[in-house]
Amino acid sequence: MKKRKKILIIFLALAALALALLALSFATNGRILGQTVFEKKDPFGCDMTAGYEWCDDLQRCINTKGEKCPLIPTTHAERVLVEEYLSEHLSELSPKKEVLGGKFYLGDLNFEGRDKVVIDYEDGHIVLRADVFYEIEDGQVQILEFKIIREN
Repeated sequence: MKKRKKILIIFLALAALALALLALSFATNGRILGQTVFEKKDPFGCDMTAGYEWCDDLQRCINTKGEKCPLIPTTHAERVLVEEYLSEHLSELSPKKEVLGGKFYLGDLNFEGRDKVVIDYEDGHIVLRADVFYEIEDGQVQILEFKIIREN
């Protein structure tokens, strides 16, 4: 009976130690003495436990808590599609209207991701810059937001 009691005490002590280590691991984001206990990596080797994920465009792991993966449209065709759509619909999309019967025309476009382009446009009297958020679905451009960020 004494031997059974000893085994039970040892088992309970080991279980308590394991629970304490598990609690410490959660309290320190999975790190104990600088080592990750429950580390989870993605197929590219990024430590997902620490908040990292793979960014194709940068070809490296990024910390999602403080860094964004700059997604650029994958094809030239997508850029052309967005540019043509904006050129054709600029007057109706712009919250600011043309001055003295002018017509807006598109200047510079700077794609900042798969869903955002910064554009410069003018009508000969006023020059504007806008953030344009869009999506492409079934070959059709849809404008989600058009926001003027600078007027000259």
